[in-house]
Amino acid sequence: MRLYRAGREVRASSSYRCAADRTDAVPRVLVQRTEAGLGAVQLGGRRHVVPPGHALVIAIPGPARYAFEDGGRPWRFAFVSVTCTPPPELASPVIDLASQPALDRVFTGLVERHLAGDPGPQAVAAYQLLLGVVALAAGTQPSGPEDLLAARLADGHGRCGIAGLAHELGISHAGLTRRFTRRFGEPPRAFAERQRLRSACTKLAAGDPPHAAGASVGYADPAHFGRAFRRRLGLSPGAWAELPDMLRPLP
Repeated sequence: MRLYRAGREVRASSSYRCAADRTDAVPRVLVQRTEAGLGAVQLGGRRHVVPPGHALVIAIPGPARYAFEDGGRPWRFAFVSVTCTPPPELASPVIDLASQPALDRVFTGLVERHLAGDPGPQAVAAYQLLLGVVALAAGTQPSGPEDLLAARLADGHGRCGIAGLAHELGISHAGLTRRFTRRFGEPPRAFAERQRLRSACTKLAAGDPPHAAGASVGYADPAHFGRAFRRRLGLSPGAWAELPDMLRPLP
């Protein structure tokens, strides 16, 4: 078992469609986390949306197909693929990776080290990632209206009209909110704030100053951004940025 590939990509064309059934492919599991925009994966005759914070998890070679989903913005994603023989059977192709901070840190660490050319403890981290995502995929429920709301909230920095989306999907506002809270463990506003702060963390990790990181995700007031950040993570944006990568908490 080893890290096969990792990195970040952006796709904004509906022509981006990939099949996992290549017979000449190295056997592996692909984990592809949406950071902005919207993706989709087809498996077993079902289409599953992959909103921000979630990841598609598929075995290669296998029957899955994944693609850019035109949600009005480019699909930005990070990915890690881990070799394994044979690839495991996965009950669901979509997992809520954002709900698993420790596992998400392993995923992010593999991406960052690979991009930096740092081999690090890749074999151990790849094994941890594989075990974690397979366990999550075994217990994840199929995507529904709440997943689309999560995508729009995260991608629009909390400025999604919930009532309008509920009407579009033929579900009541209260019903959609209940389904969302039951699925994600928090109401839509809290979820949107968490995703905004996760995006800000990505900017801080890349070297952006706190005021710029906050402004990039919709916080016009640096003080407001600092309060929200400390409330969620227990330290200021500047103090967070000074920590070593693997010690940085995530929202």
